[in-house]
Amino acid sequence: MRTGSTRRSGFTLIEVVLAASLLALMLLSIAITTESAGNAHDAGSARERLDVDAHRALEFVIAELSSARRGALVPEPDPVLVTDTLTYEQSAGWLDDAPQWNDPEQIVFEIDVVELDNGLDDDGDGLVDEGRLVWYQNPGTAEERRVVKCHGVRGYLQGETPDGTDENGNGLVDERGLVFTIDGDVLTVQLTLERASPSGELITKTVRGDVRIRN
Repeated sequence: MRTGSTRRSGFTLIEVVLAASLLALMLLSIAITTESAGNAHDAGSARERLDVDAHRALEFVIAELSSARRGALVPEPDPVLVTDTLTYEQSAGWLDDAPQWNDPEQIVFEIDVVELDNGLDDDGDGLVDEGRLVWYQNPGTAEERRVVKCHGVRGYLQGETPDGTDENGNGLVDERGLVFTIDGDVLTVQLTLERASPSGELITKTVRGDVRIRN
């Protein structure tokens, strides 16, 4: 007969509790890591989409204005212009050695239909006074055609708020999220898009391009 020792069989309640606690902590750590990685991926994807949309919108505007003539611009630059609405005419080629021009077109910043221009997030999407970049053909006529080229245009250019000062240091005051500036024969387009990522974080992208306008 063996004496002085006893054979252990199974686990004690304390050991089971400790093992379960450790397993729970491991699973929680894995879940947190997975969620963080998922959020980072979603945020990265949202930034990439925003970057693509911003550059695509800018490329459209630059292409539209690349053959515009200065004499048909509304408002008229005299000699400097800052505006969020620009009416223009594109070149249609030449006829009998005379330049021909297409019907007027217009690119404009418009506040979203569900927003009010009041400094508040009226539609509850996390954005304030956001608007759209809208393109018109034959504006103000019976043949008018209207196309929304992109949504989520920030109410004011990145870094700017409507307080009567130049907060972002670009020489402009309270400029919209879409702004055209003309100095001499150089037309500059600046555009800021803003969106809420899947995690609720606001992401912003600003793009800029220059084009020389004809006399």
